[in-house]
Amino acid sequence: MKEHAAIHFPYGRELMTWQPAPELDVTLVSKAVVRPSASPEELVAQALANPLGSPAIGELARGARTATIVVTDATRPCPDRLLVQPLLDELAAAGLADSAITLLVAIGMHRPSTLEEKIEKLGAAIVDRYRVVDSAPLDPELQLDLGSSADGMPISIDRRAAEADLLIATGIVEPHQYAGFSGGWKTVAIGTAGQATITALHGMAYLEHPGVRLGVTDKNPFLEIARWVGERAGLKFVVNVALDTDGRILRAMAGHPESVHRDLSDWVRDHAIVPVDSAFPIVIGAAGHPKDSNLYQATRIPTYLCFGRRPVVERGGVIIVPAACPEGAGQGTGERLFEEMLSRGLEPEAIVALAQREGYPAGGQRAVMVAWAQQFATLAFVGTVDPDLPKRLGMVGFRTIEESVEWAVQRTGSHRVLAVPQALTTLPETCE
Repeated sequence: MKEHAAIHFPYGRELMTWQPAPELDVTLVSKAVVRPSASPEELVAQALANPLGSPAIGELARGARTATIVVTDATRPCPDRLLVQPLLDELAAAGLADSAITLLVAIGMHRPSTLEEKIEKLGAAIVDRYRVVDSAPLDPELQLDLGSSADGMPISIDRRAAEADLLIATGIVEPHQYAGFSGGWKTVAIGTAGQATITALHGMAYLEHPGVRLGVTDKNPFLEIARWVGERAGLKFVVNVALDTDGRILRAMAGHPESVHRDLSDWVRDHAIVPVDSAFPIVIGAAGHPKDSNLYQATRIPTYLCFGRRPVVERGGVIIVPAACPEGAGQGTGERLFEEMLSRGLEPEAIVALAQREGYPAGGQRAVMVAWAQQFATLAFVGTVDPDLPKRLGMVGFRTIEESVEWAVQRTGSHRVLAVPQALTTLPETCE
């Protein structure tokens, strides 16, 4: 037995501290510390001055009458205000009036953003000065039909994006369950798409495809369709960033969506993957705000741990997730469907079988991923504001990490624990 140092897990906007018992065999996984080479403002300025695969934004804006900048919503920790203001300065220098510029919040099938969230994302000065609106996936009047993809998928994108003379997007490049890595085309292609497009792209045909996997970008049909949609929408220029665990910009790139996404995905992959000797029977993972604002988002943590290239949890093990979930299961259309699918009392196998047989609207894919994960391991959530929430959705709930670990030890018969405080941006991977 040995004394362990306390481990701090992100929990909402705070930390939840766990003091491991001496009899536990604990392995802590974290990424190597990378120091920014310059201030955030300097990194963004350098990226804009040296675009990849594209003319500078000022040249692209020359002659444009309107411009739309698509930004991420409150579920993404992207520091949009640091990216948007330099873009606005460039557009102004190119002659675009404030009234010709729209800032479109890419909400996908999440709930609309609040004024407070827009201000937190962009700053009061930008929100007061420019038109800032949410995308509208359910409003047919605001969706522009772009036809169908090669496999018959209906494609529609918010008009305020697709009809702009110049379409720009921000984004954060981090591991993503389906696209391999987020950012690039995805902010527009998924974030501003209509419900039918989002539903089709998250259907079982994609979820079951071997190329649609966390950290995989080669031969990934989800990413290929996102690229096709983004091109049809007219996305010309992106500013994307990679962040450290405290949300600071480590690397910023600007330019053509494909070039930027490829460069940053490779960089993030090199810095995110952390090797471990073997899979563990008990794994604790967290992410904090905004990813634990609701259970829909927080369930990404166990699915990332289960469905990486080489899972780090043993089959039949336990995954423990500290997550505040102040919004419950979630308040958007997709989140409500997720809650409804998991609260029927069906066994995980039955949830998957029903989805394979009948399909589901957008949001249902997260319920399917959870059901798959539950066939692999038991999912336990710690500290949800509504303590009964996990149980209602077929999972296990605890007040403290200590209680959950004691229960997991009894259930698995093992004292081996893997702790991953940043489980959505750190990818532990077995060497086996």
